[in-house]
Formats: sequence, C-alpha cells, structure tokens
Amino acid sequence: IIILVVTFGVVYILFKMIFKDNNDDNLNNDNHQKLYAHFLKRFIFTAILICIFLYISVKLGFNLSTILVILSTIGLALALSFQDLLKQVVAGIVILSIQYFNINDIIKVNENTGYVRNFNLLNTTLMSANNEVIVVPNNTILSGAFTNFSKIGRAHV
Repeated sequence: IIILVVTFGVVYILFKMIFKDNNDDNLNNDNHQKLYAHFLKRFIFTAILICIFLYISVKLGFNLSTILVILSTIGLALALSFQDLLKQVVAGIVILSIQYFNINDIIKVNENTGYVRNFNLLNTTLMSANNEVIVVPNNTILSGAFTNFSKIGRAHV
C-alpha cells in the first residue's frame, strides 16, 4: 500500500510539473481551446493513473484478468447509468474537435436561432433576437438540423 501511495504521489507531482498552467498564454484566450486542453489533461492523467494502478496491482500479486473483469463491469454499469450524459459529453468533444461554431456565431438548431453565448461539454447557450436564453444539449446539435449562419460567407464552410 505504501508503494501504491508513493507512486501515485510521484506521478501526481510529475503531472503537475509537466502540465503546469502558465496562464494558457499560448491558447489566445479561446474558451474552446482551454476547455479542450483541460479535458485532454484530465483524460491523460486518468489513463496514467489506471495504468499505474494495474501495474502495481500485478506486482503485489493480484490476478490481472480478475482486476480487468471488475473494472470492465464497473465501466459498463457507469456507462449504462450515465448514458444520456455520456452522449452529451461525446457530442461536446466532437463539436470542440471539429469546431462547428465559435462564441458569438449565429446558429440555428432545429427551430431555435440565436448567437452562441456560451459553450461547454454538456450544452450550448444561445441568445435569441428576443433576448431569450436557450440552452441546447450538444447531442441535439449533432443529431438535429444545424446551420451556422456566421460561416456561410466564409470560404471554409
């Protein structure tokens, strides 16, 4: 157990040193890029921790196949429990990666039209012409009718 705690501590310190926040000057204050970088850092950190946990568990004498079966069962249970949430998060990651829109772009999702006021991994907030705040889940943007009026005149539509 002491080996496990020390290893996690060392990896955590190394992770903080490698991915230290230097005010994200290189990201040009773009919220999409900051959100994407934050998600990527957390994903890498979690993957490293899982690999270290598996390695140390095998070194301590636990059966790897038993550990993998238990982790797979837990993963399946969580995926089924949070199915709708996972759909929205995956849609948010796709929207971030492909950059369907930016903040202040005018978009239409199904019957809702407005400019993008805010965006996160779960939903997008629009402000309509009547100053109504419309919150649209990201999976609706990917699965529904979507138009970005701000990119229509640009060459890379």
